[in-house]
Amino acid sequence: MQVFLVIVLGALTGPLFDAGYLRPLLLLGCTLIVFGMAMLSLATAYWQVFLAQALCVGLGAGLIYVPSLAFVATLFPESTRPWAIGVANSGGSAGGLIFTFMLRRLEPTIGFPWAVRALALVNLVLAVIALAIILPHRPPPQSHKRALFDLSALHEPNFVFFALALFFNYVAFYIPPFYVPTYATSVLHKSQEFAFDALAVVSAGSGIGRTLPMLAAPRMGILQVYLLSTVGAGVVLFSWISIHSSPSFLAFCAWYGILSGVLVSAPSAAVSHPVLSPSMNVIGTRMGMGWMFGGLGVLIGSPIAGALANVHKAKFAPAQAFAGAMLAAGALCLIVPLIAVLKYNKRNTPSN
Repeated sequence: MQVFLVIVLGALTGPLFDAGYLRPLLLLGCTLIVFGMAMLSLATAYWQVFLAQALCVGLGAGLIYVPSLAFVATLFPESTRPWAIGVANSGGSAGGLIFTFMLRRLEPTIGFPWAVRALALVNLVLAVIALAIILPHRPPPQSHKRALFDLSALHEPNFVFFALALFFNYVAFYIPPFYVPTYATSVLHKSQEFAFDALAVVSAGSGIGRTLPMLAAPRMGILQVYLLSTVGAGVVLFSWISIHSSPSFLAFCAWYGILSGVLVSAPSAAVSHPVLSPSMNVIGTRMGMGWMFGGLGVLIGSPIAGALANVHKAKFAPAQAFAGAMLAAGALCLIVPLIAVLKYNKRNTPSN
């Protein structure tokens, strides 16, 4: 639910960013994240954990995610925009490593409540730094009111297929992070320590995937990078079915982490192309609408995989095949906007 809110709220926050409400979105979002983490440290029942972590932190992160990416997209030209968005997105990978290791090291010594308060303090300090950098920026005044949703996008086949690709990709995206630790302990019969280390490998690989492949985008094209990574991630997920040794499992974690990092960064850069977003004035709206489809995929993907997998009998093949098939469907959907982008670029490239 937290991840769902982070992504799907872009459908609301994207248009609000386009309307010039960047600063209140960031202020409220950062406040909710820190408050939710602080309340999590006091939780003693599941419903309290759900309210603090899933709803409060999810709402806070959802208020800042798409506006932050849209803000970065407006600051950089097309040649460097994918790299800039990738660097901004790499914070998620760094957080996955830092917060995981902090909680694992602090919880046995100072207890869960104070360990979570330490995480909340890190969030607070980083939020203050980020806001000090971003808040002085004043968006240009809007000359006219804009609709909350750009319904015309839903009549554009290129955007619809791009959004469907996000949906299918994000149905599969979180299945490995959710089930890598369980797979390590129940199939490979490894310790909890190894399981957490394997998850850290996924996060570290994601940091690489969110940045370095973006350097190839100006030469290859960001949609091409996105499509190749989707295909590669699908192949890696299908190969997961045959993995039964620790070295190959860690290799799987590393490769999936790298390719999944591209799946996080590439869509936000790709949607800025004129084929998918006719103007930078609606970049937040189009980005938010696209991520809304991704959020729906997040909401249903892992529960479906949980129903398909039999953890007690250590049988994960149906869930693994389901994840690979979803990425294959996402790759097929990306072909339509890619063809349109190639035609657009050919028409608008000056002849020598």
